[in-house]
Amino acid sequence: MPLTFAGKGKFKVNRINGGNIVKNRLAKMGIIEGSYIRVSNAHHGGPVVVQLQDAQYGIGIGVASKIDVTPIS
Repeated sequence: MPLTFAGKGKFKVNRINGGNIVKNRLAKMGIIEGSYIRVSNAHHGGPVVVQLQDAQYGIGIGVASKIDVTPIS
């Protein structure tokens, strides 16, 4: 499911459906295929706030829609 529909919780990044620019920008944040993220704030139509290790990032809805995730428990 796209990150934009994920809601709050922990997720595994399965695939990033974007070009090299998007993938490189996310990789600089530590968001790569196979990584784990926590969504702390997700408003429909607004940025998705994710936590990765000790950092927190706001990802715009356009980029978030290109990140395919699976919920984990």
